[in-house]
Amino acid sequence: MSPRPKRHERILPILRRRVNRVRDRIAEDDPGDAIMDDVFVVWRAFESTFELGTGLGNRQATIAAVKQVVSRFGLDELPALWSYIESLRHFEGAPHNELAQWFEGDGRGDPVSLDGIQDDCHVLQRTLEPSVRWTGSHGYKLASIIYHNRCAVVHPNLQTTNRLVMEVLPTLRQALIELTIARWAFIADATLAEAQHSFEEER
Repeated sequence: MSPRPKRHERILPILRRRVNRVRDRIAEDDPGDAIMDDVFVVWRAFESTFELGTGLGNRQATIAAVKQVVSRFGLDELPALWSYIESLRHFEGAPHNELAQWFEGDGRGDPVSLDGIQDDCHVLQRTLEPSVRWTGSHGYKLASIIYHNRCAVVHPNLQTTNRLVMEVLPTLRQALIELTIARWAFIADATLAEAQHSFEEER
């Protein structure tokens, strides 16, 4: 009797199928509603990498996954995540009526401080400076914003007419692809290069 495949081996085919479906579609026309569909698909891939049986909710699992990836590989090795952080500057100066669609609530019924979100975006922008060291607090802020953006797309709260859609969602989509591959590498105890090769197979 052959041994049961390890978890990273079991989930790779579905992750690869979802990620490559989005990658292939990016080469086509890219209107806002198509990008939202892509974010939904690649989010499903990313959440498939979350730890099982931990009792964590989706938000807390997102925070744990993002922090693990950045801690293991470092922000310099995650260029799509870097670009997403850069795109958060659009949230910093946005009027609250535009920002509200992205941050309507935290999933627990608690209101979100839009001023606080803008402060967090400013703090995350500073992590791109060479003199600023990445900390667990930064990982928490980043993962929380990613999760809010996910909720805005999935529920959905976000309208394609929102001015920030084309500024932020393309970078979020690429960041989620990168996070999915990096999380698989984390689970498989592989390098990023090895993981990227695994996701390129069968394309």
